[in-house]
Amino acid sequence: MSVTLVTALLLFSLSFSCIQAAKDTTPVQTILPDATDRATNALDGLLHYFWEHDPRAKQIGFFFSCGQIGGWGGPTVWNKCSCNTKDACTDCYRWWDAVSLESIATYGIYTKSKRNATIPSIMYAHSPYNDKWNATAICTFIDDFLWYGIAYLRVYEWLQEPIWLNRSLGIYNWTWFYGWDDDRGDKNPVNTGCGGVWWNNCPDHHFKDSITMLQMLHLSSKLAYLFPKNDTYLVKAEKVWNWFFSFDDGYGLMTDEYLVSTGALPENCCNSSSKDPLTKCYNSKIPGTSYNQGLLMSSAAYLYRRTGNKTYLLVGMRALEAILANYTTDEGILIDEPRSYQNYQNDYCWGSTSDPGGDFFSFQGIFMVHLGYFVDTLRENGTFSDEMLDEVAAFVQKTSDAAWTRSAVWPPFDNVSDVCNTGPVNTTLTYPKFYWWWAKNNTAQIIPPDPRMYIHKTQLRCYTWTNSQILEGMFGSEEKCMEKCMKYKNCSKYLYQTDQSAVPGTDCWIWSYNRTDHFCNLTDYDFNVGIKRPVGGTCKGHCNLSTPVKTANGGVCYCDSQCAKHLDCCLDYVDYCQPKSPVPSCKGRGKCNRAVAQPIRGGGYCWCFSGCNPWYTDNNSDGSCCPDYLEVCEKISIPPCIDARSQGSAVNLFVAHLLLEQKLKEKEAA
Repeated sequence: MSVTLVTALLLFSLSFSCIQAAKDTTPVQTILPDATDRATNALDGLLHYFWEHDPRAKQIGFFFSCGQIGGWGGPTVWNKCSCNTKDACTDCYRWWDAVSLESIATYGIYTKSKRNATIPSIMYAHSPYNDKWNATAICTFIDDFLWYGIAYLRVYEWLQEPIWLNRSLGIYNWTWFYGWDDDRGDKNPVNTGCGGVWWNNCPDHHFKDSITMLQMLHLSSKLAYLFPKNDTYLVKAEKVWNWFFSFDDGYGLMTDEYLVSTGALPENCCNSSSKDPLTKCYNSKIPGTSYNQGLLMSSAAYLYRRTGNKTYLLVGMRALEAILANYTTDEGILIDEPRSYQNYQNDYCWGSTSDPGGDFFSFQGIFMVHLGYFVDTLRENGTFSDEMLDEVAAFVQKTSDAAWTRSAVWPPFDNVSDVCNTGPVNTTLTYPKFYWWWAKNNTAQIIPPDPRMYIHKTQLRCYTWTNSQILEGMFGSEEKCMEKCMKYKNCSKYLYQTDQSAVPGTDCWIWSYNRTDHFCNLTDYDFNVGIKRPVGGTCKGHCNLSTPVKTANGGVCYCDSQCAKHLDCCLDYVDYCQPKSPVPSCKGRGKCNRAVAQPIRGGGYCWCFSGCNPWYTDNNSDGSCCPDYLEVCEKISIPPCIDARSQGSAVNLFVAHLLLEQKLKEKEAA
């Protein structure tokens, strides 16, 4: 077997002694329910508050999620989702329904219970997430389908019914066909033979993100572990693993702290060994969210148990150490996921209109349940030591205690604590609901940008003299202007005129990396700016210096206080040069309604004027508003939201806590 990891990785210590003990400042609590009671109450709350049935077709069940109820369901109020057909309910199902289903199955396995055993069949009967979906007919997200493949395999482990294995394998084969980037010609025209897993097949969002890679790795690894006589799954797992760890001389798609990065960039890239600088994939080096780490850990555990290769064990342990060292608070609690770039629309909490934005409600819980898989798999053969078990159990319990005491909301509910789901009051129910956060807003992270080739801003105009201009002309579309910039290795940015009557005869200007004579800070509705992403340049050792830093794609970037004015900051400028204030803000005199760029963590910029883009939670490559733009500049507050995603995330946390309690009891009994 080939595992491309550098020798240095083998030198990482497996000892947890290097992790400084967290300072415990949690106030003394009264006696709390045990993990089983917490998991049971949270799960019952998920089913009683958020498990809904279509009013026209009563047997179509889905988990209601704060207005964002389905692919084309749109924003809506309490339980008003109606399926578009009686068969495939694309209006009401989303990826997080699969996460909730996995929670139910995992709870059933750990408690040896068949409660709620009918829910999987109800969901499968009408969910569009199966191997019959036509991925060529519409923009399709591969990662959404993989969540269902993972969930159906967990249901198979729970109910021991072969039909669920077949359904999981159906999705697995479907996602491999449409997701793995190999050369199949006209069978799947987006594929190029470069390897890696596509996030989706949508032309404008065609990325190789870490999460999709790790979902495929998890499903392949688990199948290889469960069915050791079938080498097909192991071969595919190794294929994904080797692509993931082909970056940075075998270090992988990881940050310097050994946190999984957001993935490969730019969009539509090939692989890390491509000789073409325009198709070569680079490691973003931007720390991703916690669920990436969990999926890597569980995959590593399954592959270690399947093969006995200690490289997998070392990677999993190192990933765990990185979480405990970097993703915990001073109380030893898992940090909350990053804050979103917020907006608010139509009195609903849907999409990115809530904090932290639709998808991010689920991530912490996914990490926790995969942490449980990691511990459970390695305890089975004695690999996970008692000392490690104590360390992890303490971390999970502290996080569980924080969620139970800080995040829980108890009935009766009102619009203050439950603005999105104001269903009929039932005075007999006692189950709590949970916010998306567990540590009560005590971190100041922001969501990293997506890995587009260009950082883009509408309604912005650059002005320049002539010595940095490479080209100007009339091309008729911004896409063609961008393509012209791509052809020049020394092109740093382009300016496109959307109203071609503003400057007659010219609609595209292209500039080099010479920053001495142009600035980009004029608000103008007739222009758009595209900045070529400065991949590979680093501010480490260059902060406050005006000397250019070379990038991997032939350009330069800067690390001085003027870089935002020129839109030429290196991608890690905030991490190295503004570490004490990493979150940009619209507070301060003169920031609102001015075209002043503010660098963000991971590269890109945010803005505080009405032309900023409020719609994407993770798209700081496209002129996003700064995090507090609505609050500071528009005087609009963001309501709190509680829904099936935040509830399901709490279920996963308490289920992981339940497993760790069981393992501690087994240790004491041994």
